[in-house]
Amino acid sequence: MRTQFLFIHFECEDSNATRPGAKTHRWSIQNNRTGDVLGQVRWNGAWRSYCFYPVPETVWSGGCLEDVSTFIRQATEEHHQRMPKKDTGLASSVEIRGGALPSVAIDVPMPAVKPPKGQDRRNSGQLARLPEEGARP
Repeated sequence: MRTQFLFIHFECEDSNATRPGAKTHRWSIQNNRTGDVLGQVRWNGAWRSYCFYPVPETVWSGGCLEDVSTFIRQATEEHHQRMPKKDTGLASSVEIRGGALPSVAIDVPMPAVKPPKGQDRRNSGQLARLPEEGARP
């Protein structure tokens, strides 16, 4: 997994002494020039992904955010490959996609929604049309 980037790098903060039996890792994000800690990447159970926790009052360029996003994607993919899959009984899929930040897609069946009684069923779910140019209201 890549940890060195042009302006920032990631250092693993874990050791067996500090977090015995931990299944996930924590990385500090440091400035290459000054060594200042700019944030942290650690596991977020609700997102089932590694997430970025910046130090307050830090300013991030788009390029550095892309580097953080790349690192998070790599760390999350590595974690999912390392951990055994649990059978939850739910028919859902989680997919890590490319882009500026990881996104999660979950397939969930949705019930059909009927319009309230008295509402015109022909226009339900359609966008209202704007009047043509020059037409009177």
